[in-house]
Amino acid sequence: MERHEILERDDLSGENLQSASLGFCDLSGKNFRGADLSHAHLGYSDLRGADLRNANLFAANLGAADLRGADLRYCDLRNANLEGAQMVGADIREGFFEKQVPQKAKTHDFWTETDEYQGAQDEGYFPVSHWGEHYSIVGSGTLYRDKKRWSSIKSKLGILVFGDKETFAEVRLVQQYQNYAQWAYMVTRKGFERMANQLGINIKAKTD
Repeated sequence: MERHEILERDDLSGENLQSASLGFCDLSGKNFRGADLSHAHLGYSDLRGADLRNANLFAANLGAADLRGADLRYCDLRNANLEGAQMVGADIREGFFEKQVPQKAKTHDFWTETDEYQGAQDEGYFPVSHWGEHYSIVGSGTLYRDKKRWSSIKSKLGILVFGDKETFAEVRLVQQYQNYAQWAYMVTRKGFERMANQLGINIKAKTD
């Protein structure tokens, strides 16, 4: 199912949404009951009041997602990334959990990067954090270390990526690790410069 179809529908119960790219989306109040959202990217999305009963969220990325008031009863959250997720008032009774990062994550093999992730870098696409270290603010220090401006880029990443066609053409969303649901927006140098320009941040490439 295409992204726009998911966003347009309120009832997605029982649908196969495996590996769907739904980061930074408004999914509040939607019915995902029994849906397969395994390995889906839901980071920073608004899932307030969503019905996720019996949903398969195995290895899904819910980092910084807003799950306040969501119904997560009986859902499978094994290996899911819940770092920074807001879960006040969420109903997680009978949910199937493991530690957020399973024990095997401590081994080197668990963090093996996907061929897609490595291939994107070979073609000039890098995570936003990469560019944050390679650019500085005119008249100041490294962009990544300017908490206010860097936070602005991170919090508005979805709008910057999907709100401008030229920027969107410079972005790829790829799974970073083979065994863990961490997805990354990979951006070209041109795309990152467009993002900064849209936010009115005057940057320059570091020479060191």
